[in-house]
Amino acid sequence: MKNTIKNTKRERIIESAMLLFAKYGYHGVCMDDVAREAEVAKGTLYNYFFSKEDLYDSIVPFRLNNLLESIQKAFDKRKNMKQNLKIYITHIYSFMVENPCFFKIWKECENRHSFNDKNESNLFKKKMRSILISVLEEGEKEKILTDNIDFELYTDLILGTIEASVGRKIKNFEKNEIILDEKEKENLIKFIFNSININNNK
Repeated sequence: MKNTIKNTKRERIIESAMLLFAKYGYHGVCMDDVAREAEVAKGTLYNYFFSKEDLYDSIVPFRLNNLLESIQKAFDKRKNMKQNLKIYITHIYSFMVENPCFFKIWKECENRHSFNDKNESNLFKKKMRSILISVLEEGEKEKILTDNIDFELYTDLILGTIEASVGRKIKNFEKNEIILDEKEKENLIKFIFNSININNNK
């Protein structure tokens, strides 16, 4: 019971911090602001996080872990590569569009830690890439993709396309309500499939 309460409080702090950092930026937020938003004592924050930087850097791993778990649960070994790739694209695109504050912080974290391979945000990005590469490898085995493809290049193309689409969608998220459009999602999937030359006869 105590662990559940502790996890719930930690999650509330992270969610509150995410909203503030997305709105005001890293330097525009102090721990007093987070404590006030999360409705906890300032000292409580330091029971969970060493510093503001530690709190900021905890946001992306916390959310990405949830995303990766949902993708892996949705995968079905009985499905072919095209179906699992569609699941992958759909989950990431929908998650990012529905969580614009998180997406904004994720991109900022990537810029801050672009050369630090041990940073948790970058480690989770590697996991995302690893999952995608495993899907593409299945596509090569199933002859849905051509032989001897560059998996790293295809991974960059797919993730880059998803991120660019999300970025355009949520560009003015503070001013406009974001509606997850199924047609836009289908167009994104079709564009990616065409870009990587998927054999539609398979």
